Amino acid sequence: MFSRNQKVSKEEKKGLKIHLTVTILVSLLVTSINFISPVKYLWCKWPIIGMSLSMVFHAAGVYYLPKIDQN
Repeated sequence: MFSRNQKVSKEEKKGLKIHLTVTILVSLLVTSINFISPVKYLWCKWPIIGMSLSMVFHAAGVYYLPKIDQN
C-alpha cells in the first residue's frame, strides 16, 4: 500500500464524510424503493455496489494515495 507523508486536511475529511452520508442515504432510498415496488428482482444492489466502489476510491485518494502537486 501507498502511504502519504502529508496530513489529511479538514476539507478532505469533510468531503469524505459528506460522500459517506450521501452514499448511505441513497442506498437506503433505492433499497426501500426496490422493496416497495412489485419487481421481484433485487436491482438495488447495482447502484449500491457502484456507490460503494466510488466511496472506496475516494477514501483511498484521501488517506493512501500520494498527492500530486499542482505547481
